[in-house]
Amino acid sequence: MKNRTTSKTLIENKEVYRDKSARGWAIIIMPDEIRIDNYHGFPHIHLSLNGEKIQINYNDREDVFIIIKNHILKNKDIIKKELLGELL
Repeated sequence: MKNRTTSKTLIENKEVYRDKSARGWAIIIMPDEIRIDNYHGFPHIHLSLNGEKIQINYNDREDVFIIIKNHILKNKDIIKKELLGELL
């Protein structure tokens, strides 16, 4: 049996999914289709599904979740360029 945890949190009008497994972790923001994960050896963000990987400075899933949560609460939406700046 694989050791995996998944949760979904509603923040404003965004569904934020958190996933953690032996392979790494991921956070997905819907409906914006933004994915942040560390599955390829380093933490990175995809600003669209199958989009370019941009390395970020945070490797802790909960730290990244708090940054995302605060960003959504402050802006009432996702502003991709600002979110990227907050994670770099």
